[in-house]
Amino acid sequence: MSDATLNSTGRHLASRSGSLTLSGYFSRITNWALGLPRAILNILIHWQRRAEDKDRIRKLDDRLLRDVGLTRYDLKEELEKPFWSA
Repeated sequence: MSDATLNSTGRHLASRSGSLTLSGYFSRITNWALGLPRAILNILIHWQRRAEDKDRIRKLDDRLLRDVGLTRYDLKEELEKPFWSA
């Protein structure tokens, strides 16, 4: 394949002219379309875990907060952040 460009998996992506082949184009669209729901699901799972973690840390008593190096003020600041913000 001296006149073809390969990606890291060895798939044919483009000719030397730089144009994407039709099958390569549809392959990229399909991969993107199939990966999008998975990416959205992963984000939602991450946000849910973050919300659960905040709920757990909210319930810690002062002694346990000191053990992990937090104060009630630190906790208040963390809990006021929106769930999508780290």
